[in-house]
Amino acid sequence: HRDLHSFPTRRSSDLFIQHPFRVGTWSWNLGTGQDWFTAYSYYIVGDPFAYLILFFSTAHIAMGYQLIIGLKLIAAGVSFSFMASKFGFKGGTLVVGSISYVFATFGFYAAINHSPFLTALIYLPILIVGVERIFFDGNYKLILITIPLLILNSFYWGIVLALVTLIVFVRSEERRVGKECRSRW
Repeated sequence: HRDLHSFPTRRSSDLFIQHPFRVGTWSWNLGTGQDWFTAYSYYIVGDPFAYLILFFSTAHIAMGYQLIIGLKLIAAGVSFSFMASKFGFKGGTLVVGSISYVFATFGFYAAINHSPFLTALIYLPILIVGVERIFFDGNYKLILITIPLLILNSFYWGIVLALVTLIVFVRSEERRVGKECRSRW
């Protein structure tokens, strides 16, 4: 946490160019001893929620972490509501669906054990809407904006959700082709 708070005042060479063979670059005060970028780049550098912790003092870090988890859960619920509304769900069904989505097994696990995994719950509904827009509106904008943001946020989740999006894409194409075939008969 100390290193994250010192981020704005550190030199770029201290953050990104430290080489393991230089004296003084390995310190057990940060992760497993790597430099700042290596330790934080996997889940934290691209996650805008992670930077909210900078507004909390060391004494209030636990409260800040809980707030960030809460905000991520809210963002996942809003994301699901966005998707569900695009599929025609309204009112109570939308609310119950969003709450179920957020607090399903994976969401519950991620919130308790590893909050960066909540990122996937935020982006997946947006990607699904993006795929549907490609097929029904011919609009690629949402996908072209969401995928780079997701990859910047977490390369791992970018790959996993790209595979899930590919499955949704194939299923949507099967549905579209099936409707065209049925309409011909």
